[in-house]
Amino acid sequence: GHETVLSHIIRLVEDAQAAKAPIQRLVDKVSEIFVPVVLLVALITLVVWMVQAVPFETALIHAVAVLVIACPCALGLATPVAIMAGTGVAAKHGILIKDAQALEIAHRVQTVAFDKTGTLTVGQPRLIQQVGVVGEQESTLLMWAASVQSGSEHPLARAVVKAATAQGLSLQTPQALQAVPGKGVQAVVGGRHMSLGSLRWLQEEGLDAAQWQEDIAQLQSQGATLSALAERTEAGLQGLLLMAFGDEPKPGAAQALSALRARGLKLVMISGDNQAAADAMAYRLGLRPQEGAVRANVLPGDKAAQVKKLREGDGHGPRVVAMVG
Repeated sequence: GHETVLSHIIRLVEDAQAAKAPIQRLVDKVSEIFVPVVLLVALITLVVWMVQAVPFETALIHAVAVLVIACPCALGLATPVAIMAGTGVAAKHGILIKDAQALEIAHRVQTVAFDKTGTLTVGQPRLIQQVGVVGEQESTLLMWAASVQSGSEHPLARAVVKAATAQGLSLQTPQALQAVPGKGVQAVVGGRHMSLGSLRWLQEEGLDAAQWQEDIAQLQSQGATLSALAERTEAGLQGLLLMAFGDEPKPGAAQALSALRARGLKLVMISGDNQAAADAMAYRLGLRPQEGAVRANVLPGDKAAQVKKLREGDGHGPRVVAMVG
């Protein structure tokens, strides 16, 4: 039971509540000096009153009064109590705070970076258009594309498989399947060596996309996400099928972004999409691509580098950045 997701969540909350925030460490340092001083002053008070020949009870009451009033109990207790209360209330609202330092830094956030797919968008893209190569049936090409991606959990892969299933196409089991992280997938289907992934990756691998140039420009201007299916032959990569996908903004995303901007926060969307498609979705969400609010063509492994750039302030001084994804 201790390895369940719920147990991990409980441990995260407990660890956060037990951790010391930077401000609490500062308070502890102050208390290390302040408490002994107060104890010493209380002792001096006791001695001074006793020297004046007052009853011991009176001298003791004055010494205790010094302790009660001067000892920084509130100083030492306020921070841990605030952390306990804050993390507890957050957990009830589904927010897990990993450590006390994150809780303390959160109010100083200046820039918020967002993933696009599944965070600002619904994350359920649909295959909205396909352009096949001359001489091949589009249904056959779609079957190959779906077969290559039949085992993938990627949102675009699921959209292709769903479109093929809707047409009643029978998928083949891909052989020698190999995923290329952040770029695409390679497999053998029906004895043919297929590569399916982003246009950028396939062009880097040698694909000539001149046959689709007009289609690419038109679809990108409409905000579509593009990928392609190509076959590896002795003559190099040969394009077979251009696919365009459309997604919808997540309900409430635009309002949330507007509320954050009203607080004076800088908002940035980081996407693996091409620049035109990312810009089109950004405009629908109310972001401002003209002000640098969109970072496109970013591979998953490069997102940390983008966050680092944002932390460095792009040359305008360091900033505190939150990443939502």
